[in-house]
Amino acid sequence: MIVSASSSSSSSTAVDILSKLLNQPLQEQAVKPLAVYLGALAAVLVGVAHADSQVTEEEKQRLGKILTQFMPSGSALHNVARSLVQGVHASKIYAKPAELATLTTLLTESEKLLLIMLGYEMATADSDLNPKEQKYLRIIAQHLQLKEEWIVALEAALVHQQMSAALSEVRYLLDPARFQALDPVFAKAANQMLLRLPESAKSHQTGVQVGYETLASFQAQRQQLDRFCGELWQTMSECNDRAPLPQHLTTGLQKISQRLQSQKFRVAVVGEFSQGKSTLLNALLGEEIQPTRVIPCSGSITVLRYGEQKRVLCRYRNGQEESIPLGDYQARASIPDDVALGNREAALTSDVLEIVYEHPGLALCRHGVELIDSPGLNEHPERTRITNQLLENVDAVIFLVNASRPMTQGERELLHSLRLKLNGEQVDQPANNLFVLVNFMDLLRREHDRQQVRQLIENCVFGDSPILENSKQLHFISAQAALEAITDGDDQNDYLQTFRSFTQVLETFLTRERGALVNQRCQADLHRVIQALTLQLNQAEETMVGKVAFSKTAQQDILSKIGEASGYLANLQTLIEETSDQKRAAVQRLKINQYLENCIGQKAASWCSEQREKSKVITEFGDKFQSALSDAIGEWTQNTVIQETLTATLKTIDSNIHSKIYQFQKSAEAIDQGTGSQLAAQLNLSLNQVAPQFKFNAAVGSDNWDAAWDIGIGSISGLGGGGLLAGGAALAVSSVAFFPLVLTGGAIIGIAAAGAALGTAIGGVIGFFTPPDQEAIRQAVVKEGFQQFYAQDGTGQLMRSLDVLVKSLFDQRLVTIQTVTRQYMALLNALLIDSQTAHTLTLAETAAEQQWYQEQHSKLVTFQSRLDALLA
Repeated sequence: MIVSASSSSSSSTAVDILSKLLNQPLQEQAVKPLAVYLGALAAVLVGVAHADSQVTEEEKQRLGKILTQFMPSGSALHNVARSLVQGVHASKIYAKPAELATLTTLLTESEKLLLIMLGYEMATADSDLNPKEQKYLRIIAQHLQLKEEWIVALEAALVHQQMSAALSEVRYLLDPARFQALDPVFAKAANQMLLRLPESAKSHQTGVQVGYETLASFQAQRQQLDRFCGELWQTMSECNDRAPLPQHLTTGLQKISQRLQSQKFRVAVVGEFSQGKSTLLNALLGEEIQPTRVIPCSGSITVLRYGEQKRVLCRYRNGQEESIPLGDYQARASIPDDVALGNREAALTSDVLEIVYEHPGLALCRHGVELIDSPGLNEHPERTRITNQLLENVDAVIFLVNASRPMTQGERELLHSLRLKLNGEQVDQPANNLFVLVNFMDLLRREHDRQQVRQLIENCVFGDSPILENSKQLHFISAQAALEAITDGDDQNDYLQTFRSFTQVLETFLTRERGALVNQRCQADLHRVIQALTLQLNQAEETMVGKVAFSKTAQQDILSKIGEASGYLANLQTLIEETSDQKRAAVQRLKINQYLENCIGQKAASWCSEQREKSKVITEFGDKFQSALSDAIGEWTQNTVIQETLTATLKTIDSNIHSKIYQFQKSAEAIDQGTGSQLAAQLNLSLNQVAPQFKFNAAVGSDNWDAAWDIGIGSISGLGGGGLLAGGAALAVSSVAFFPLVLTGGAIIGIAAAGAALGTAIGGVIGFFTPPDQEAIRQAVVKEGFQQFYAQDGTGQLMRSLDVLVKSLFDQRLVTIQTVTRQYMALLNALLIDSQTAHTLTLAETAAEQQWYQEQHSKLVTFQSRLDALLA
């Protein structure tokens, strides 16, 4: 249904207009956005037909074709659309732009643009654009407050004239992902409309065009998969009209489509000050976006990504964000000259968390890549926080080294730290998604110097403890020379060629090592959807022809099982919610401060340093304090919170869930044996997607399941990898100056301001320039560290984060069993509906239905073959 008493998405005025179009009274706030959209679409199409004051038979047929080509024939959607067209003719709303604008008040820009695009689809069906139809559509677009340049771009593209630069914005607004919430039919419509538009507007830029063919090819493949989702959804809609399908099939397909549409690659650029990071980004983008200077210039993390228009967002540490003028971007992203030449630490402790720059024309970002530019990390007072922020959900990291002073001690330490974090703390494994670029090679004039630098770098990254996996991850470049060659149009420049070698390797890695996995998973999920749909159709067909037979006793038994499952779910929900509240309260009563002080006091006794300068000893011990505090919090959480407080309870709940799912399986098998249905196979297929942590196999006994049980949060102690919050959720709690605490990965990670920041506080107490008394420094570091931790409410933040963690561990189990039980009940209900429908059909109707089922089976076989060939 597209009209519902429970919806409140339309204003009373829009409801009045829609009531007039449908010739039936609708209550205020009783109309879904889909109904509004269909009414507006009917008005625009009828208006195009009437633009020249006469409506031909050909135009009527064209209108019907456009309006219904995305809708299943005979469906409720089709019938409502037909009623709306009649209402549009009767009310003449197509000739009342202001009234039409009122009807579309609650639609998004993208939805309004698709309305106009479909109007142009009708107006240009014969390749020509009638001036009167063009004028009508421009008037409507103006009343809908759509930008004139978007309409000009559409017209130019559709009649194959000069392309407009605004076309990229139009393509962005027509991204099918924007229409899923409205209805998947319009996501499909957007897909179809995009096929009529060129890939991008012609560039007016001089110089060498930066092409990313491999990424473009990958994106085309991803779009093919998504179009496949649209076709399969169409078939599922037709099937659902004849024989209602379990909801998890359609929602599962929508999730696959959304995953394909939202896929992005994240690439971080890391290095010390003045290594050419911003110049490298400009070369990758083919345009001078990032500020560049010979002195430190990047003052905060900057994210560069595709956007429908140029826009800059500034996000602050307090959670607020604001748009800033484009002209202010480089100034806000840069460190002021006087500060950069003086106190760097002061420049890098601003209240800005990150700056996001969106642009429709960035070469690399157009192909689904987000670039993350970091400030220089050497001597940065928040180096640990920034590194973790950079590496969050990152696909690849580019580490930049200066050929004139390669591999400083700070760079070696940072490289090893990056490798460790990218590998989930596996010490001995090289990183396959870390790329080292040695910049400024053009400054080395002698071949002997160049060879020495190559040898030094290779020894460092491929030595006894290799940082990189293979030689394709190491490149020697000049970002400035490559950028100049791009802007000057010097396609034969040697440095541009070496730069392209790197970009090709990066493209290949992103598409084959990262993106291909996503596409393959989506392909596998699509196979499962097709398999589940095939099973559902088989069962419906066999029920119809009598191969699956139900006695009244069997039907009553199924109704009873549905009732039992519903009652079980209600009882378990109450139990889980009550137990969650009890355990959350128990965790909040736990005491941690004394444990932390004792633990770190013992560890601090063994701290020693080879440094001879007191300031460096203070900094080193400050780093050790951070690490010790993080480890102690992790160990306490693992042992006291997880093992002693939660494990037994969660294990009992999981055992309850596993037993009930096992009962569902046995119940389905029993029904299959008595009726000839395929319920157990359908249940297994759906459940293995919903809750793979449970073994859905009759051969798996409780002992085997118990031995393999896992709490589902990974490692906590220290900085281990895994997943502290199941499903990849992350909770961040940050204090202003000293110890932000982040629940993420598999650990509670203490992200303190680096040892330099703690050292500043301690140096004022014991002095920087007297001979280092390490015992006194140890005591001062521990004392000052805890003073700052308590002053910033570190304990309170930790306990609040743990409260969210504990709640999530119980909630995820409740969501799992709710989903499983509801799917089980839906499959039982579908079986009942199929059996009841079969008894109402005549022989002729049964034969016709059987023919229809055979056609659907043929379609699904074809879908399987096409899907196999798509990623072959």
